[in-house]
Amino acid sequence: MLEIQKNIYDFIVALDYEIKADNLHFSYDANLEDYLKRAGIEFEKVRTEEINIDYSNLGFKVFENANDYLTEGNVRKEGNILILNFDETTISRIDNNSYVDFELKESFYFFSNAKNYLDFIDFLKAQDQETEDAFHFIDYANGINRKIVLTSLTEKSRLILKYYKEIPNFSSKIDYSRSFNQFKNCFAQENQNLPKFLKSSLIKYASRCQYNERTKLVFENLSSIVDDAKMTFEIFINNLSIDKIRKDYDDYKSQYFNEVAEILKKITQQIIGFPVVIASTLFAIEKVKGNPIFLWILAGVILITTVYLILLLNMNYKDLDYVKHLSDRDYDSIKGNNFFVKFPDEFVVFQKIKNRISTRIRNLLIVCESYFWILGVSNTIMICLMLHHLEVPNMGIVFIGLAILTIMIITRNKIWDEKSVT
Repeated sequence: MLEIQKNIYDFIVALDYEIKADNLHFSYDANLEDYLKRAGIEFEKVRTEEINIDYSNLGFKVFENANDYLTEGNVRKEGNILILNFDETTISRIDNNSYVDFELKESFYFFSNAKNYLDFIDFLKAQDQETEDAFHFIDYANGINRKIVLTSLTEKSRLILKYYKEIPNFSSKIDYSRSFNQFKNCFAQENQNLPKFLKSSLIKYASRCQYNERTKLVFENLSSIVDDAKMTFEIFINNLSIDKIRKDYDDYKSQYFNEVAEILKKITQQIIGFPVVIASTLFAIEKVKGNPIFLWILAGVILITTVYLILLLNMNYKDLDYVKHLSDRDYDSIKGNNFFVKFPDEFVVFQKIKNRISTRIRNLLIVCESYFWILGVSNTIMICLMLHHLEVPNMGIVFIGLAILTIMIITRNKIWDEKSVT
């Protein structure tokens, strides 16, 4: 059949022709007559002026372009097709296989999309059932006026899907059968409550479309309509309100940010005052370096102050750890909801909020850690300086300095890493 189509196409290009409803008309050509005889194709010869070939004898029907083919009557017929001009190519259907320029093209969906569109219309009309059930997906279908009516009692709206004898020309690169199958699966027995939400989603989407383009756009966007219906259904069965969760989590975010900001304020005050303390201490050392008693007292005060500041810093550190724990707990409770497991894209906004909180807490923890070591090492150096003025042997100063640093390490490992009580 493919070879016959190619040869007939060559004669169409070479000769004068006319595409009629039941046959293909050519001006007479001896080569065409000879080919038809050799191929066993019956034809009608009118003297030596014209040749007429019935489509039934030819084995396929010929159309000038896609629009000539895209009518309900043509699409419903099962048979071989040759379309002469489709985006500057020749397309054909042979035994339900699609060809472009007479080469098999599996990812070409022109013919299947047109057929699936009609199946979609038929499927909708089939949902108009004479039953006394409380729910009807289609409330009214009129094959004469070519209208399908859906009504929504909750939204007090009425929607009309108008379809025509002419079939829309859908993209040949997209396989709409997949989304159509998803749509049909919503009516399976195990999804008995889903059609209610599907109807609402369909009405919501279609109401935004222009009247004449509405049915075409609905068919092209069945996938997004089904996804919206499934998401709404999951919200219903999980007793979930996305807007409420977002508001609550936004409140949590504000609470966490306020707590973190308060801790940051405390740490900032200590850090800002630290250079002043260092300068004052060095000035005091310079003034009393000749008085051993004052130096010993000053060293003791610095040591006690260091311990006190480290304990305060440790409290701030634990507060941050506690805020982090609360943030993680609230985040995990939302993340574990079945709705977000099935629709992870809806969780993105919460993930962004969590990342901001975590980043701020992580940076503050680094600040606390850094300040701990800067404070401890600086005060250790000043104590060693005072010991030097007290004429303590160098080995003794080194030993005392290392002892203080060892105590700091023990403090860091034993106290600093203690997890806050939850």
